[in-house]
Amino acid sequence: MSGKLRVGVDCRVLSRIRSGIGLSLECILSELTQVDTGCEFFLFSNSDFNFPEQNPDFHRILDPGFRRIPGTLWLHLLLPRLLRRHSIDVFLGFEHVIPLTTRVPSVLNINDLTYLRYPETMKPVSYWMNRLFVPVSLRRCSAFVTISAFTMQTVLEAFPFASAKTRKVIHLAGTLSGTVQGEREEVLQRLGISEPFILTVGSFEPRKNLPALIMAFACTENRDHQLVMVGASAWKTEALERLKDEVPPEAFSRVRMLRGISKSDLKRLYMEAALFVLPSLFEGFGIPVVEAMECGTPVLSSCAASLPEVGGDAVAYFDPEEQYDLLKKLDMLLRSPLEMERIGRAGPARAALFTWRSTAEQWLTVIKDLAASARSGF
Repeated sequence: MSGKLRVGVDCRVLSRIRSGIGLSLECILSELTQVDTGCEFFLFSNSDFNFPEQNPDFHRILDPGFRRIPGTLWLHLLLPRLLRRHSIDVFLGFEHVIPLTTRVPSVLNINDLTYLRYPETMKPVSYWMNRLFVPVSLRRCSAFVTISAFTMQTVLEAFPFASAKTRKVIHLAGTLSGTVQGEREEVLQRLGISEPFILTVGSFEPRKNLPALIMAFACTENRDHQLVMVGASAWKTEALERLKDEVPPEAFSRVRMLRGISKSDLKRLYMEAALFVLPSLFEGFGIPVVEAMECGTPVLSSCAASLPEVGGDAVAYFDPEEQYDLLKKLDMLLRSPLEMERIGRAGPARAALFTWRSTAEQWLTVIKDLAASARSGF
């Protein structure tokens, strides 16, 4: 035994394509490998995953013999055995759920409560897993963390009993640090992009409200721009497919959908975009807004959920529930280069408020405070 605090982490999400929770968990863990935390981290999963940082205090614990059973079932029935075997002091549940049969003090991470606000935008299995296990996990956890004050307020309104829990808001940050590879012209030509262009980033799913953006783009007075949509196909994309028949061919020919591009190419697109637009109906935080602000790109965002909390005064907003507000704001900005320049200049200072070092340090404080409380019997 090293004498260090032994922290278990549910890392199943790292075995899947990185987005949302997976990206944030990867960034937090990577940051923690760079400092002396006084902890050992045990990264549990029933499927293999990549975690490249070499640090003797980080251990991948795989249970591959059970990778064929549903991950949630593995978490509840089999993970508690591993937690006991490795003498875990504190467990971190990053996917809105903790093992219901463990007595290990646990911190529950909640990114959002989409399943309550917009259930129709979710896969049925995801909806039912959240509906069944989020409330009971929240009851059984020792503490919980949300990624925005908006999500915290949503949790407390939906589950008043949670007000008695130890809780903390810990913001996320952008995920595109580092230098950009490739010259501007080479990257844009390789990706089939012409300037000027409007950029949006996010998975192709209903919650992202992408049909509204395409319709607004098709109706805007400006005909010089291309619309570049970067993301991954998710579910319920029928509305996007139908737009091919609903949008004038000339406008649809200027829409470019990209999947699976590198982080370097994505950062280049943020840097070269004339405008970044996030039309989401619901976001627990909104990492793409931070990434666009970091690059000094003007941002037009939905005013829904946590997005004003992230963008502050450095972003222009529209109401996603008002049918023509996005079109009106888009036209206004494209006609106002001075306003776009003003918004773009404000972005980097706002984005600097959000760093993974701060996020990781705050998580470490929650972990150590919980361990201290458990040891003292409180």
